[in-house]
Amino acid sequence: MASLADKFSGLVKAEGLLGAMRWLNERVPYRFTAIFAFQGDVLRNVCLVDKEDANITHCYRIAASRGIRSGAIFTATTASRC
Repeated sequence: MASLADKFSGLVKAEGLLGAMRWLNERVPYRFTAIFAFQGDVLRNVCLVDKEDANITHCYRIAASRGIRSGAIFTATTASRC
């Protein structure tokens, strides 16, 4: 039996990161599933899945479409790096 990490890795290879993230998002009760990466002092969104809107793939689109400030962007500008 393959581990979840093996399954996710296989899906990334077969369907790309977005397809694998959608598979992962189907298994959790949360609306959003995302990957972020630090680039120096900036926290950059790599990929985001929204259960309610499949067209959203990055957090800047949420902020722009809903007129809100992303929590991840706020964290990157106010918190020190772990």
